[in-house]
Amino acid sequence: MSHKLSGNQIFKAGFYIAVLAFVTGGCDQKIVGHPEKVTSDYIKAVQRNDFKAIYKLNFDTSRSSKYLKCSDEKAEEKICEQNFRENKTIYENVELNLSPGVRWTEKYYFPASALIDIGEPYPPVAAGEDDINSKYEKAVSVFIPVKVEYPDQDEAPSQDDRKIKTASFECVLRKIREGGNVRVYSNDTKWYFAGCVFNSLSATYHKGG
Repeated sequence: MSHKLSGNQIFKAGFYIAVLAFVTGGCDQKIVGHPEKVTSDYIKAVQRNDFKAIYKLNFDTSRSSKYLKCSDEKAEEKICEQNFRENKTIYENVELNLSPGVRWTEKYYFPASALIDIGEPYPPVAAGEDDINSKYEKAVSVFIPVKVEYPDQDEAPSQDDRKIKTASFECVLRKIREGGNVRVYSNDTKWYFAGCVFNSLSATYHKGG
């Protein structure tokens, strides 16, 4: 039986919708921490259905594990195990949804047979005239374009009952906030995968699919 996602299992879609407005085609400064490698590692984990690796690289599960102090020897082991099991159950039962903001639906974006092309990371551009907020977002967020080809029609996701052949996504990586000062992130190299936005205008479709 399929598992319907509840409201607290859905991201705030507005942030991810904004991704589409941030596409700038590259950046001049090198982004530290190799977020493109984190993206590659995450997608490979999805393709081989390795939830343990997915759990460690995902922004939400890593953040909850950090707040539960699961890496601490004094952590409540049962609580940490329960957190892992609950997220794994949601992951296993999530349904395909190409709308932005649905947790774990990337498992349908990156099936085992998919061919993946990961582009160069770029920071969000300034949103309005809020300089402080813009600096904060640049410190904790990065976007990575990902192109996907689905040679196996059976594994390809569907849109409007048509099997997708190729598509582009804008994937979001974030850092886990430790404090109130944005500057603490300047040398922080740890990125976590926070989801992808499907670009419907980029999609091509299998014939007869």
